[in-house]
This record gives sequence, structure tokens and C-alpha cells, in this order.
Amino acid sequence: MDVTIFLLVVIIFVFLNDFLTFRSLQLLQTFYTEDLVDHRTFLTWLIHQMMTCNLAQVGFVIRLADEYLEDVLNSRALTRPLAEACLTKLFEV
Repeated sequence: MDVTIFLLVVIIFVFLNDFLTFRSLQLLQTFYTEDLVDHRTFLTWLIHQMMTCNLAQVGFVIRLADEYLEDVLNSRALTRPLAEACLTKLFEV
């Protein structure tokens, strides 16, 4: 009985975590689209996250970077650091 309750709690936690992550990303996208977040500052932060994240976090960060890749590619100053960070993570694998 204790194992069943534990598994139920784990499933609920995973579901809530995914739901909250999804809602947070939706909110970020809305703020970004409506210019409530400074684009340059956010993209610089995103590149910094790619440089400093560990391999467990890289999947989430690369998914986020993919959503905003078009804006990153509009700036050569942002494109090179992102490419270097991605290559560094690729070599770590």
C-alpha cells in the first residue's frame, strides 16, 4: 500500500511539474511577444544558460533556444556565443 501511494505522489508531482513548466513557458512567450521582456537581455541570459547548464539541463535550454533562434540569428553578436555554447555541450556528450 505504501508503494502505491508513493508512486501516485510521484506521478502527481511529475504531472504538476510538467504543467507548471508549460505554463511558465507560455507566460514567457506572451511577455516576449508583447515586448514586456527586453529581447536582448533575455536572449543574452538564454545564451549564458546554455554556456553554464549541465547535461541534464541542456535539453530544456536547447528547446527554449530553438523557440527564439530566429531572433538570436538576427544578431551576429548573439549567434556566435550560442553556436560555441552548443558545440561545447555537444563535445561534452
